[in-house]
Amino acid sequence: MAGSARFGPDVEWVSGIDYRVDAARASAF
Repeated sequence: MAGSARFGPDVEWVSGIDYRVDAARASAF
């Protein structure tokens, strides 16, 4: 990635892998 990274539209740190989408945030994706 040439020394750069891009995250978005929202980032949330979690303690474990969880692929569920919070319904309140679904419209952003």
